[in-house]
Amino acid sequence: MPDSQIAQIKALEEIVRQLLQQTANMREEAESTHDVNLRKTLLKAADECEMGARNLADGLRGMRENLQ
Repeated sequence: MPDSQIAQIKALEEIVRQLLQQTANMREEAESTHDVNLRKTLLKAADECEMGARNLADGLRGMRENLQ
């Protein structure tokens, strides 16, 4: 059972990596936006997305440590 759980954790860690990459892309696109209010909104959304992804990564790390 732990092997399948580790495989699931690895798959979720890959999703977190992709989320962080998308967050970086959001920031790049936000910086090219001329509308100041829209830029602030996009950057805030990127910050919140990154925070959620990092929280998920921390949780996954804890799950992995508990299985080993």
